[in-house]
Order: sequence, then structure tokens, then C-alpha cells
Amino acid sequence: MAACGRLGLLLCGAGPRPFSASQALGAAATAEQLAQKLRAQQREESRGKAPKSPLSRRVRQLDRFSKQLQRVHPNVLAKALKNGILYQNEKIVVINKPYGIPVHGGPGVRNCITDVLPILAKMLDGMKAEPLHLCHRLDKETTGVMVVARNSDIAYEIQHLFKTRQVEKNYRAIVVGVPVPSEGLVDIPIVEKEVQSHQSHYKMTLAPNYHLSSEEGKLVKVRKDRAAQSAVTRYRVLASSASCSLLELQPITGVKHQLRVHLAYGLGCPVLGDHKYSHWSKLAPQKLPEDALRRLGLEQAKARHLPLHLHAHGLALPLGTGGDKQIDLVCKLPVFFKISLERLKLKVPEFQEKKTTTGQNPSSSRAKGLRLELPSDRIVKFVAVGLPLFLVSLAFAQEFSTGSKISCFSPTNFTGKQSAYVDTSCWDSLTHLEFDAAGNAIAKSLWTLKAFPYSLLVIAVVMYLPYLLWRYAAAPALNCDMLFIIDELDKSYNRSIRLVQHMVKVREASPEPGLFWEEFERARKERYFEFPLLERYLACKQHSHHLVCTYLLRNLLLLLLLTAACLYLGFLHVTGVFQDEFSCSIKTGLLQDEPQIPDLIPCKLVFFSVFQIISILTGGVYILLMPVVIYNVLQLCQWDKRLLSIYEMLPAFDLLSRKMLTCPINDLNIILLFLRANISEVKSFSRLSAVCTLRETTSNKQHIDTVVDFMTLLAGLEISKPKYQACTGEADGDAPLTQNKVLEMKSTLEAKGNAGPKALAALPDGRS
Repeated sequence: MAACGRLGLLLCGAGPRPFSASQALGAAATAEQLAQKLRAQQREESRGKAPKSPLSRRVRQLDRFSKQLQRVHPNVLAKALKNGILYQNEKIVVINKPYGIPVHGGPGVRNCITDVLPILAKMLDGMKAEPLHLCHRLDKETTGVMVVARNSDIAYEIQHLFKTRQVEKNYRAIVVGVPVPSEGLVDIPIVEKEVQSHQSHYKMTLAPNYHLSSEEGKLVKVRKDRAAQSAVTRYRVLASSASCSLLELQPITGVKHQLRVHLAYGLGCPVLGDHKYSHWSKLAPQKLPEDALRRLGLEQAKARHLPLHLHAHGLALPLGTGGDKQIDLVCKLPVFFKISLERLKLKVPEFQEKKTTTGQNPSSSRAKGLRLELPSDRIVKFVAVGLPLFLVSLAFAQEFSTGSKISCFSPTNFTGKQSAYVDTSCWDSLTHLEFDAAGNAIAKSLWTLKAFPYSLLVIAVVMYLPYLLWRYAAAPALNCDMLFIIDELDKSYNRSIRLVQHMVKVREASPEPGLFWEEFERARKERYFEFPLLERYLACKQHSHHLVCTYLLRNLLLLLLLTAACLYLGFLHVTGVFQDEFSCSIKTGLLQDEPQIPDLIPCKLVFFSVFQIISILTGGVYILLMPVVIYNVLQLCQWDKRLLSIYEMLPAFDLLSRKMLTCPINDLNIILLFLRANISEVKSFSRLSAVCTLRETTSNKQHIDTVVDFMTLLAGLEISKPKYQACTGEADGDAPLTQNKVLEMKSTLEAKGNAGPKALAALPDGRS
């Protein structure tokens, strides 16, 4: 009661009157209403704090998720990294670094990449696996491609590649503002300095070697800071709007926070969400333009939750000795990055998400473009398979459009339903009845007409069997052979060009012309720059018969099937199956004893003429295809020397001159036929053809045997050593020539005499 009295005093005020029971009940109800009102007010305030914009909610979720990753068990973080692996082999593992996870530990850091690498290694290779090793670093807020090595030696090698700038790095960034010009190079050193403000901190800043004089307006060189590090960044605008733009960044060097500093202080376009480098003298949330805030659906007070929009998009990592192979790594943009692009109306370019490869990009593109069927074989396939399918589809379309397949002449006393019954019964039986001289009924089945469209479908399927045989029995081996041969042909051409470049360099560097001629003659005789691997491989293919046997079996099977189809269609015509009129009897079952039903009812096939035209057309086309198939087989009886004659200009290609070709029925002849069909994939063929054409126009074409001779002539050098002249001054009145003048090489192209190796061009892929 004392408590109730105090509650009454609080709610109703002090007074002399006593606190009755009814008043206590009213006070309790008022307190409950007040509590409900307070809870409703709290709910409204919490709802007001929740972001209404989808992007704001996504930003808050990302901020909470990054904080949760800091609190989760390291095994959970390691599993998340495992699920995001982009590529792995026996040397490296490439992960997709998530947002908000630092690479190294520090104050207040619970989870970092280095702490979970041992756990990730055990998840990948077992409990006895060696811990993974870092190869490079990314900022805490940066996402994208990150490489770790399986052992310390490989990590050291990859770190050396990063230090020597052999790794091509590619970033994507959304920046505030639009850089001018839209493409350029930022080459300004960077140094770390302490910033004195209400909160002292360290920042990376620019340390330029020049500054603009305020009096004269000229660049004046300043004293270089000893602690400054050289930093170079290449940038390009991919898309832009009024307030923001999407950039492609390529850091040439690898200084801490290089991209963020160059963009913020060098170009005046800080990265969206970069709250550290948006201000120089203070640590404060980034201030965004009104247009950017409106498009993002944010308030300036909430901009502190905006994540850093910097993504490591790609990495080109050279592998092997000499960097002859390369692994291209590409990581997709994170979700929050894509949402910001859509909100800011930045048209995302068609990023080519290339699959990770190891230096086989030319071969993989060629493998997709190779045609593993000869043009004549492809035409035969399309006609033999497509023609019956096309004709049957037309027949079915006409049948469905008209509806009735048969027309029977029922007696006049039959009703409509009885006439329909006659048509259905006669079509189901499809039997022709006639009487002989003795009065006996003779039945002849016309069921083949009903099954004729489906038999054409079977013919089309059967005609495709030879091509399935070729595709699965010979096409894979042929594809590998052609890829290797095309690659070696282009390499042989490049070696010849590089040999000429070497000769020109020797000529320019040699003080005595005689040394050049010794080098040139030794190169032509010993041919130390040539690799007869291709020549020997082609010679070995003459003793292989797998491809040619499969090709012959395919064409013989196709010829047999064409003959069988023509015989089947001819059999239908000869035996009289194709007849448009027949007599049908419906006196069966319950109608057998009905006297008003005639014994025979004449019927006529509505689609007889259509079936007849289809059969004649199909059989005629198949007969015309037989000579084409026979011609394809007879091609193997002679060598296709057109390709070989062009490549005879290569020094290491002597199949024709040495008469190494034997019986043409072997795999080499098949490969040559398919090389002719894929001549557009052989990049060196067009250049060698041009060289052969130009050789015919030269005055001394009898001295040009190889492409080396022609390119030597094209580079401005004589292709034969000048002969010593024996004439003296007594004979012609002139002084005798000195040895240096005799050995001096004369330029045949005076205008290109100083061009040197630049006048020679190898294939654009640069393979050797």
C-alpha cells in the first residue's frame, strides 16, 4: 500500500485526500499506457535510424559483415577464402580478397590473411601441408586478386617479379570527379609524412621534383626528398558522369597507397569511399557532391559507411624462365561495386572475364576457329541430312493445315458420321483389295505410305552417323596435329626473320665486312638457326594411317548409306506402293453381315503427289551426291603440294626438294588438305605468298632460294658475295680496287639503307 501511495503521488500529485483503491487501479492503467507509448516511440526512433535506401542498407550490411569477419573463428574465414579461390596449381594459389580484412595483423586486428593462410593450406592439401606464403599486399579495404605461394622459394621468385616490375597489375576504381585528360600517366614521387592536426597521424603524400613558379609561371626544379619513392601510375577513363567516373588503373611501381595518393592529390579525384586521403589535414568522412549523394541515395552524415571502391581486377603473372608463359588472372567486381556503378549511371564496359590460362591464348583461340571438316564434306552433310528433314517438315505442315489424309467415296445413303468412319477405318487398315479372275480377293498392304515421312526422318538420322564417326574417332587427333603444325609453321617463319635481323645487326656492328659474309655463309650452310622438328614430324606422319583410314571409312559408309536410301526409294516406286487410288473394305466385325454396305469402297490418297515428289527429289539429290563423295575419296590419290610449295622458302622445310613424299594415302595428305581448308588460321602463309610473288618480280630471282635470301635483299644487303675484280690500272686506266672496297656490301635499297632490323617484321604474336 505504501508503494501504491507513492505511485499515486507521482502520477496525481500531492494532496490531503487519501489514495483509494479505485484511484490505484487508474494509476496502474495510466502507467501501462505510458510504457506502451515509450516503447512505440523507441520503435519509431529505431525505424528512423534504419536506412531507407537499398544502397544505404547494403553499405550498412557490408560494414557489419566486415566487422563480423573480424570476430569469426579463423576456420570460418579460411573456408570463405577457399570458396573464393580463382586459380591454383602446384606453385601458387590465387584468392579473391574480401573487403575489410587486413593482410597483416596490428592493434585491434583479430583476423588477418596471414593468420589464416596455414589453415587454408591444410584445407587444400591436407594436415601436413606447408603454410602458404604471401607474395604481395593489398590494402584492408581493397578487394580482388591476391597471389599466395605454396612454399617460400616460389614466394621469393614471385616477389622478385613484383620488385622488377614484370607483373602487369590492373585495377578498377570509382573516383569523385572526372580526370582531365581522360588518359594519361602520373609520375610523381611519394613520401610518408606526419600530419599535425587535432589527431596526429601519418599519411603518404606527393613529393614532386618540380613546382610551378608563381611569378614566372614556369616549372622550377626543387630539391628531391631523400625519403621519397618513385611512383608511376597509368590511368584511363572507362565511363564518366557529371560527378563520378570509372577508371582503369595500371600501377607501374608498387608504393604504399600509390593509387589512392595519385588519384586524390595528383589528379584531384579521390577514390569513392577513401576517407583517409579525401582531406589532407584531418581524418573525416569523405565529402561527396550533391549529385553523387542523390544518385547513391545517401546523406552526407551516412557517407562514413561508404566502402572504398578500389578493386584489383586483373593480374598478368609471367611463369617459367624468360617469361615465355603467362598466367592471366581476372576477378569479377564485388556486388557493392556493381551497385554503385548502376546508381551512378556509369555504363559498365564489357569486361572480358577470361579464364585463367598459362600462355596458351593463341592456341585456345585457334582451337575454337579450326574447321575439322573439308568444305565439300560440309556441303554433303548439310544436303544429305538437311534435305529430308526440310521436306518432311513441309509435308507435315501441309498435312496439319488440311487435316484429312484420305478421301473415300462412301455410298450416298451414308450419313456424315458414317462417311467419317469409312475414312478413318480405311486409313487405319490402308489395304488395297482386288479380285482375280477366279473371284478370290487379293489384299495388298499400303502401310509403307503411312510410314514414309518417318522413314525419311530415319534416313536423315542415319546419314549423320558417318559424321559422328569422324567427329569422335579422328577429329580430336586431327585438331592436336593441326594446332602443332600451324604453330610450328609460324615459328619457322619468325626464326627466318630473326635470322635476317641477326645478320643485319652483325653487319652494322662488324668493323670488317668479311666477318659478315663468313657469318652469313655459315648460317646458310650449317643452318644453326633452324629446327627441323616440323619437317621430321611431317615425315613421320607419312607412316601413320589412322586419319586416312577413318576418313575412307567415313566416306565409304556415307556412300553405302546413300546407295541404300536410293534403292529404298526406288523399291517403293517399282513395287507399286506409290499409288493414289485403292479399294477398301469395311465389312469386318459387326458390319460383316450388313447387306447395305458394299464390299469395296474406292478411296484416294490426298498427299500422294506430295510423297511422290519428296521421294523423287530426295533420291535424285542423293544420286548427285555420290560423285561428290567419290571425288572426296579420290583427292587422297595425289599430293596437295600447293601449301608445301609456298613453305619451301623456309630453310628447314625440304619435303619437296628432297623428294621425301611417298604414297599419298597417309595421314600427311589428310593434314595438308585440312591445312588448306584452314589457311586463314596460318598467319605466315599470306606473308610467304607475298614473298613468293615479289620474288618473281626481282631481277636475280635465281639467287633467292629461301625467305632469308629475300629478306636479306629487302633489308638492303646483297645476297651474294661480290667477286674480286682482276683488272688493273694498265688494263682500263683506273686504279686497282682495295680489299676493303671489294668486300664492301652495296645497298640495293638506298632509301632503306639505315632501316636495319626495323624493316623486317615477324608475326604479331612474337613467337619464336
